[in-house]
Amino acid sequence: MTIHFPEIPFERYADDIVCHYHSERYARNLWAALERRFAECALSLHPEKTRIVYCK
Repeated sequence: MTIHFPEIPFERYADDIVCHYHSERYARNLWAALERRFAECALSLHPEKTRIVYCK
């Protein structure tokens, strides 16, 4: 995250992360990039835990 997405603040909790973004469009782009990167490492995003949440 720090190397490829330095503009995105994020927190890590054990094996979970929370990424903060300003729009749904950018959040979906990040999601796709994370899916590609995880696949390169033979990993996948958890289908029930991975989601986009609106916080105002």
